[in-house]
Amino acid sequence: MFLWSVLATICSQDVNKSFWGSEYRYEGLLTYFFYVGVFCLAHVVSKEENRLKYFRVFAGIANVMSLALFLQDAGVPYVKDVVYIPRATVFFQFNHMGYYLCMSTLCAVGLFFYEKKRKGRIFALVSAAIQLTALLVNSTLGAYLGVLVGFIALILLSLVMGRHQQKTVKRPISARWLGMLVLIVMITLLSYFGMIPTSSGEDMRVNIETMVGDTNDLLTGEN
Repeated sequence: MFLWSVLATICSQDVNKSFWGSEYRYEGLLTYFFYVGVFCLAHVVSKEENRLKYFRVFAGIANVMSLALFLQDAGVPYVKDVVYIPRATVFFQFNHMGYYLCMSTLCAVGLFFYEKKRKGRIFALVSAAIQLTALLVNSTLGAYLGVLVGFIALILLSLVMGRHQQKTVKRPISARWLGMLVLIVMITLLSYFGMIPTSSGEDMRVNIETMVGDTNDLLTGEN
């Protein structure tokens, strides 16, 4: 994808904008250089314990961001003066906050799977619940669907890795995934029935109805 982005920038009619991106999204090639840099740095971290430390920090910061979103959405005084863009906290646009929460939620889910100590698993489970709730308050459907796809991918990955582990290890791992699945379903249902408020007014029911309608229009050729 990075090489394709480089080629697209070279062939672009507006190379300057393709490289720097727009002031609204900053989606230019320069941003993809940062993505590649982060990806390469992640591969440098070879020790599992160090990776877990970074994941814990990521999840902890995302919890703070989620709480800020809750306070912002509730209209708490002073908070709205600091994080004044609706549903976005420190980001320029609410979709960006959604993408951030998508990554952090999957990070927390992965932590719940890999943490060996009970205290670490509890932290990961609580973090996943807080951040998934914040994602539903943020009301970015694409990011939420990304969490579901990532969750399924993590399950498949764990099954592949489980083949190289002893049978005594597989049972608690399966129980963790079942527990996380129950958590995701419960929080999703709360949003679907309007029990998780959002300033956008678009709970999970509205998002699903909109997605079904758009999909139907696409298949039938209607505008």
